[in-house]
Amino acid sequence: MGIGSVQGALLSSFEEETIIDLFGEQIEGMSLYTTQLAFETLIEAGCSPEASLLELYMSGEPSEDWRNFARIGLWKQLRGHSRTSQYGQLTRGELAAGEETKKLFAKIAEDIKCGKFAREWMLEQKSGLTVFKRLMKRNLNHPINQSEESLLGVLGKEKKWSLRESAPRGGKKPK
Repeated sequence: MGIGSVQGALLSSFEEETIIDLFGEQIEGMSLYTTQLAFETLIEAGCSPEASLLELYMSGEPSEDWRNFARIGLWKQLRGHSRTSQYGQLTRGELAAGEETKKLFAKIAEDIKCGKFAREWMLEQKSGLTVFKRLMKRNLNHPINQSEESLLGVLGKEKKWSLRESAPRGGKKPK
């Protein structure tokens, strides 16, 4: 089996691809929660919801950073940031990347490898997605969603799908 991209493929195994894919998806979820926490922190610090969202992600700057991770490299892309940004990322980023985070990542990987996550997900589906629906509802009712809607209106951008519905399988909802 190979893991591929437009420019080539790497020799891999079904097991490795499964572990990497599930792990990546699960730690990406951590970014959702930490971004929401950052939003809450900025609001508590007296910043406006709209300005906070624009800086945190709605300007599109973070997606450009991620594209540069792939094009240039994780650490090399920092050269495109101001010195102030570089210093802040290097010194404050380390605070989140300590041993506790590494232990959490190891547990996530082990749960995938030993089948615990697969069993949990199968039971969740059999139960009618009760945990999934509860967590989705809680997060869609978070104030960040109303602030996003407001900012999208200010920016003249249309939302791609309703906050109350999921994207169809395969990702993006058709226009």
